Amino acid sequence: MLAALALSACATTLPPADRPALESAVASYYAHYLRDDNAGPSDWELPIYTAETTALIARWREAEAGSEGSGLESFGWLCECQDWDAAAFSAAPSAIEQLSPTRARVSVDLHPGWDARVTQVLDLRRENGRWLIHDLRSPSIAGSLRRTLQAHAR
Repeated sequence: MLAALALSACATTLPPADRPALESAVASYYAHYLRDDNAGPSDWELPIYTAETTALIARWREAEAGSEGSGLESFGWLCECQDWDAAAFSAAPSAIEQLSPTRARVSVDLHPGWDARVTQVLDLRRENGRWLIHDLRSPSIAGSLRRTLQAHAR
């Protein structure tokens, strides 16, 4: 009985899902794919990752320097592609789950163009008032982005 009350109390103290802020954050992650140019920074260079993941990316990049590479640098992590059709590109949240005031999981239906379609799952954390990517799961990345980065980082 006490455990049920404790769980009930915890559930009621969480704020309602911050859906508009989460949707806006997710849209911003994919916005550069709506342009035809490929002149912008690589996905791993964007300021959209948590501090912990950004540090892990830095260690991975250091380990990749001068090596054959892990393959992560050969495609856009967020588009699951090397090329995309900006006119047809879409990335729409299909499920948003706020796990706590600072953690959320968002499934994104991704269409980089042509006949390609994939679902990505973003694990987000709120840092300094912004929703940022802590981890990413997708068919192109074995396990998860963080696990793959850890396997190849120094």
